[in-house]
Amino acid sequence: MQTAHYGTLDKVLFRFFIFWYSVGLILLGFDILPPALEWANSVFLIICGILGGLYFFRTYGNFGAIFTFFVLIGSIVAESIGVKTGLIFGHYDYSDKLGFKWLSVPVAIGFAWVMIVAVSHAIALGIVKPFQDHAAIRLPLYILTGASIAVLMDGIIDPVAYLVKGYWFWDGSGAYYGIPFQNFVGWFLLASLFHVLLVIGLYAARKTKSSTHPYWHSRTLAVFIMVMSMFILLGFTSKLYLASIGVTMISLVVLSLYRIKNKPLELQNDTAYSLGKR
Repeated sequence: MQTAHYGTLDKVLFRFFIFWYSVGLILLGFDILPPALEWANSVFLIICGILGGLYFFRTYGNFGAIFTFFVLIGSIVAESIGVKTGLIFGHYDYSDKLGFKWLSVPVAIGFAWVMIVAVSHAIALGIVKPFQDHAAIRLPLYILTGASIAVLMDGIIDPVAYLVKGYWFWDGSGAYYGIPFQNFVGWFLLASLFHVLLVIGLYAARKTKSSTHPYWHSRTLAVFIMVMSMFILLGFTSKLYLASIGVTMISLVVLSLYRIKNKPLELQNDTAYSLGKR
């Protein structure tokens, strides 16, 4: 009964995400989102974070839930330090469009970070699979790959969120759409920290065997593709061609590297919940 209950919950949440994403893609793609529905954007990020958290929990049990909470809180604290001091990402500030704030940072941003760490972890695991028996190569490569994927995502998310949607504003100028290089360095370092802590935590929890959840792994990859496609589309329609084309090309390379040692993406597996060790 428990298996069926949790499996149904997972499926409902993912299908709700598909629905919310589809409606949002139409409204944003055709620029017909009413001002009264701006709050829907923060809900989308929160849903993405919940899916990322479910991926970690279903794959790694209680440790996955603890790690999700750590990323949620840790990212908000890091963003808060960045907003107040400019030390991590550069000088910027958030608008009120993403809803409720904690420590001067929209809570939705924390959920977005959970999603980013989840998808970058899932893809990085697949890319480093050829080095599964060589920990000295696999672990550093995993951290480097995971952090780089996070920066890749910010390469399209940041200019769209800043210039198109006005979710935050940069104070100063940078070569890349007015975004300082420090921002991407900060993203790389913070994402690296999360991936390092994930590796350490998995070893401490004795979950060192690489595992992929039969339901959530493929859907986490799908979330990456869908989120990136949406922001790339918004970039194209807003004439951010450099970001859109560049991120598209690099994303295709990343997915091709993942595909070398992994099965094609499929969403037909109905095993949404497996017991496993907690």
